[in-house]
Amino acid sequence: MIKMKGLFVPVSLAFFVAGCGGSGGGGGLVTSPTPTTSTPVPVAPVVNYNTSEYRLNYGLDQMGAIAAYEEGITGEGITVAVIDSGIDTDNPELVGNISPDSISIFTNSYEDVEDVDGHGTAVAGVIAAVKNSTWVHGVAYNSTILAINAADPGTCGSPDDCEFYDNDIADAVDYAVAQGASVINISLGGDARNNDKLQNALRDAVEAGVVIVVSAGNIEDAAPPGTGDEPEASALDALESWANGQIIIAGSVDKFNEISYFSYKAGTIAQEVFLVAAGEEVPAVDIDEEFIWAYSGTSFSAPHIAGAAALLFEAFPNLTGQEVAELLYSTATDLGDPGLDEIYGSGLVNLTAAFAPQGTTSLAVQTTAGDVVILSTDNTVIYEPGAFGSLSAVAGALSSSMMLDGYNRSFSIDLGSNIHLNTSGPDLATIVDSSLQARDATLSLSPTAAINFSWKEEDRFREIDELYFSNLNSAEKRVRDLRFSFRQELEGGAQFSLARGLTVAEITSDYNHDDFLTIGKGDFLSLMLRDNSETALVGLPLEQGTRLRMSMGQGQRNYDDLGLETESSLFLGELEHDLSPYLTAGFDLGMLHERGTVLGSLSDGALKIGDGASSLFGTLRFDYTLSRGLSLFGNLSYGLTTVEATSASLLGNMDRLVSRSFSLGLKGRDLAGWGEQISLAVSQPLRVENGQADVSYVAGRDYVNDTLDFASRQVSLAPDGREVDIELAVEMANFFGASLRMNLLHQINPGHSSTAGDISSVLFRLSSGF
Repeated sequence: MIKMKGLFVPVSLAFFVAGCGGSGGGGGLVTSPTPTTSTPVPVAPVVNYNTSEYRLNYGLDQMGAIAAYEEGITGEGITVAVIDSGIDTDNPELVGNISPDSISIFTNSYEDVEDVDGHGTAVAGVIAAVKNSTWVHGVAYNSTILAINAADPGTCGSPDDCEFYDNDIADAVDYAVAQGASVINISLGGDARNNDKLQNALRDAVEAGVVIVVSAGNIEDAAPPGTGDEPEASALDALESWANGQIIIAGSVDKFNEISYFSYKAGTIAQEVFLVAAGEEVPAVDIDEEFIWAYSGTSFSAPHIAGAAALLFEAFPNLTGQEVAELLYSTATDLGDPGLDEIYGSGLVNLTAAFAPQGTTSLAVQTTAGDVVILSTDNTVIYEPGAFGSLSAVAGALSSSMMLDGYNRSFSIDLGSNIHLNTSGPDLATIVDSSLQARDATLSLSPTAAINFSWKEEDRFREIDELYFSNLNSAEKRVRDLRFSFRQELEGGAQFSLARGLTVAEITSDYNHDDFLTIGKGDFLSLMLRDNSETALVGLPLEQGTRLRMSMGQGQRNYDDLGLETESSLFLGELEHDLSPYLTAGFDLGMLHERGTVLGSLSDGALKIGDGASSLFGTLRFDYTLSRGLSLFGNLSYGLTTVEATSASLLGNMDRLVSRSFSLGLKGRDLAGWGEQISLAVSQPLRVENGQADVSYVAGRDYVNDTLDFASRQVSLAPDGREVDIELAVEMANFFGASLRMNLLHQINPGHSSTAGDISSVLFRLSSGF
């Protein structure tokens, strides 16, 4: 025989005074307030879930139920079976949510479901009392209650309360499953294990995907010491392997998250299937329709958990009963000792966490073949878009995308935040360190041949290292980034060069790239990777004043922290002609092939721009001597890029990209007679001027048929801003015996982002050998 799990606990609250649980009794009460009349004033409807109804039951806020309500989830369409003493069928707080299939398990009659005790009505009210601004609403206030009166006829109202028997409860469980209940609440209990018939009924319910919530048990006043250290025997079917975690044992806590004095605990045996919720002084409806009562007992923590399960079933129809139960366990607020413990088990139900993404998050992406694949959000990123700027149009199109969590639930995500644009300006500290560590040497092989070496060496603490850490800091460990170039001058003005660790731009330029912050670092040539690079150059004089150079190179770089591998190869032909003693003009034609990058940008996962790209570009350049030591220079690069489409990405069908960069400046040598070199330049780094792509994303989901609704938008890949750099570079080889280099830089719209503030940078480098 099983008894109802309720306690008579008289309490005094600000809004009501306590009543009884399952054992009957008396207590204070509050009548409904008398309504007043006034002329209605039309106002715009505002959904407010933090109402007096919500606040009256501390259990709702304690479990964060408002997180579900704010998503529009109220339990609608979900049937919760309450196997108890019946229900008050005309109670205004419940009448709209009572299933017409509610019955007495003995007569199969709706009329006989009527509750004469009040326990079943109160339990049902905690789950599904309507939200009508009168008293208190239930956890899932729009769910449907399938009330099943399983109390032995004639026992309710007796001094020993209603009595329930296993066979009758088993029949009620079978009926609930047959009627399509998603959740079954059994706020009953006893000190004996359930019989075979009831176990079989519970097993069948589990196999049907139902979540079953049972009370842990209440400690009687005269109980011997040790009672309640583990759940009551009638709840222990939850420990069986066939229960699959879908039978949840409900313990009770008070409003301060402390275990209730009367509640049975998880013990050592039930921690993984034991949850707690409000069960002490819980306001709930009564069969006396004028009042509400404060109930205490694990009978009233169970319906809080049952209501939480109903909310999850409505919000995520794809979830199985096992997954709903697992979500409630895994997202519960940890109480007591860290992790699972003998008092609170898995912890306090936390709907805020349960309604947030859990586990590995991913994105559904359509492949070029039309299939759907799932890609992790962890590596769905775009780093350093470079010529693409902030990709603001792409970010806008993906601002409300849909992702999947570890339970295959859909959530909104702003993928625009996964586009990481660097607008912080040049890394001056790294530049300074590079300058301090830079070393070079030249080995002359003949009057026409030489090998130049360059490397970096960390020797700021060399003396200390050699004195104290000589066994750890050998020269081999201090030296890194070794690079070299071989140059051979041939007859007739021809030349041949080979290099390793240098790019085409570095072996073709007549200046040191480290001297500048931006000059010469924002064009197509700068996209060739320097790491592990190999480069070759051949220069040929054609006729008086005309020169031809052809160079090629390849490099690679691995980004271990991002899991990306990139390669690039470049072929460049340069034709230069002296139009006059003062004016030299040139035209360069180049081909750049990238793998793993597109115009230097790094991307991966569902935001991968492409597997690589091929660019054909041309550059017009000139150098005009204004006076002795002073010249005007400029260049304009224009390129067409074809993106190699990746098999699965939210970005696809890209047009051929049109990109451009330019620079214009003055450079002077020894103008003041101090051996100085001065450059003043205005430049625009490489920028996509034209190009479009289709952005495909999941706009909706049909949970019933488990289908995704993909939408597509065509967006521009051109940045919303235009970076312009103004740099003054000064170098003096002999500044009072030292070498001075100074750079003044001002960047407008850095990163080609219209929202990025201008950046000014100042760098002084003064060095001297000792």
